[in-house]
Amino acid sequence: MFRKWAAITTIGACLERRVWCITAQQPNFPNLFVILVGRPGVGKSKAINAARNLIRATKVEQVFEQACNLAPVDVTKASLYDYLANPKVRRSGPDPEAEALDIKEDFHYHSAFLAVSELSDLLKDHDTQLLGSLHGLFDCLPFIEEERRYRSDKPIRIQRPQISLIGGTTPAYISRTFPPAAWDEGFMARSILIYSSDYVEPDLFGHEEVVDPMIARELVEDLRQIGKITGRMEFTDAAKKAIMAWQKGGKQPAPMHLRLEHYRTRRMVHALKLTMIAVANRTNRLLIDAEDFQEALGWMIEAENQMPQVFMEMVGKSDGQVVNELYHYVCQLYEGPLTKNQPVRKGLLVNFLKHKVPIYAIDKVIEVACEADLIIKVQMANDIRYKPVPKLRSKGA
Repeated sequence: MFRKWAAITTIGACLERRVWCITAQQPNFPNLFVILVGRPGVGKSKAINAARNLIRATKVEQVFEQACNLAPVDVTKASLYDYLANPKVRRSGPDPEAEALDIKEDFHYHSAFLAVSELSDLLKDHDTQLLGSLHGLFDCLPFIEEERRYRSDKPIRIQRPQISLIGGTTPAYISRTFPPAAWDEGFMARSILIYSSDYVEPDLFGHEEVVDPMIARELVEDLRQIGKITGRMEFTDAAKKAIMAWQKGGKQPAPMHLRLEHYRTRRMVHALKLTMIAVANRTNRLLIDAEDFQEALGWMIEAENQMPQVFMEMVGKSDGQVVNELYHYVCQLYEGPLTKNQPVRKGLLVNFLKHKVPIYAIDKVIEVACEADLIIKVQMANDIRYKPVPKLRSKGA
């Protein structure tokens, strides 16, 4: 998951502001904010550093510039704006509004890729000023103007700025840095959380190449080619039909966690960005087909299926831990002096679980515990109750 999304984000960063599509009479650009979330040691930094190295390798002295600009990691709002305003960062490319007016001349834009192996190096203590600046850079505003603290007579004016971002962090950092209110703000709604708990022990003394040199050269050349794609992407009729069907169907399946409420409102934006990236991954043609949208949707839904794990780990609980805790809780009640081996009411289970998992996941946790033969559903005269599986109880499990 981390390698895949590092690749997806890097392709979007290389497309910069030279590529766009139009929906609802507004341009959409393929830059992403992606946060890789997992416990220490599961490969977040490896994936992000590999992306940075591939971008650096696209530069050939005196022949090519890099496929995209790599922004410095340790920045403030002021230093980020200073970096983007630097003439070395400025690039030439078409403008969607100019294209609509049939103006052929090239315009300038200022784009950069923030690839941060530790998100804490970038966002220190919920830096609201930097977060606010990132919102506008994600939204690809026509320009940003910022007064200098000591030179109000010469404000910074950045024409057509843009940022792509990928960062790695842990659930604990998110819990500590982003209070509940921060999920109602713009940064988290603009970010796609990628969770993984996969861990592979490395072969410490293996002799094989980590990356096949030929594949590495091909990846670098692909990024160079992607960095040259320019213009507006058009939709085939099949693509339009697929996108409208998903929209009218309520954009299902949708993540239902309460903290993702504002993220859900931006899912169409994310889907369109990912669709343009899927096209660039497949071809240099500026034509979106239904298969590109379906591939992008598959990426997004796969990521969203894992997002609840981030919130569970923020309170220190994995799915398996919660199911086991539920089992032991039912055992405790069932064998306690108050119940005298009577099945347990569901309301007690709900009250136990509501502080451990999202509300919408409570029934699923109870169902999983039943399917795992940890607890048994018992049909009573007026309701359904639960009791622990006897054979497990006898083993002291």
